[in-house]
Amino acid sequence: MTEKVCFTTLETDEKLNYLYDEMRGLAKRQDQMMGDLEYIGKQLRRVEIIQDDNIADSIAAMVSNFSDISKKMDHFINMEAVLHTIKSDVKIIKEL
Repeated sequence: MTEKVCFTTLETDEKLNYLYDEMRGLAKRQDQMMGDLEYIGKQLRRVEIIQDDNIADSIAAMVSNFSDISKKMDHFINMEAVLHTIKSDVKIIKEL
């Protein structure tokens, strides 16, 4: 975990940067969890511990859900670039 931050003392840019850093960290951990779940599912099928396909299907569904969440997080992280572009455009407009 990262250190605690008091948001009331931060500027807007600092708040956004902190949030995006946290989202990137969460996305990394989520990718690792997805990989671990896929590996567990493959290993369980390989050693035929899972006789019931419902359990294997549940693991596959969990991986799919993680994948969907990961895509949503990626979209959120991509917003960082959009916000930086908007900030640059606003700065240019102010200078004009």
